[in-house]
Amino acid sequence: TLSNIGAVGGRYGTSIVPLGTTAMLSIGKIADEVRPIKGKPEIVPIMPIGLSFDHRVIDGAAAQGIMSRVCHAIETFNAEIGRD
Repeated sequence: TLSNIGAVGGRYGTSIVPLGTTAMLSIGKIADEVRPIKGKPEIVPIMPIGLSFDHRVIDGAAAQGIMSRVCHAIETFNAEIGRD
């Protein structure tokens, strides 16, 4: 399940996984932040995401694998449309 807390101005949040749901992916509001890029500070857009999941169904390593794939998909999409 997806929870778009960014749509209501939220940056960070931890979703509670409701009964009958395996996982909740929370998407926060994109905001500019200073990050080191090639050793120099630059302002870049950051979109916080978080995954809450039921440990009885998903192992922590598998959940990390899901997050890695989600992040890779977002990064790949941004690169394809010309955003870093």
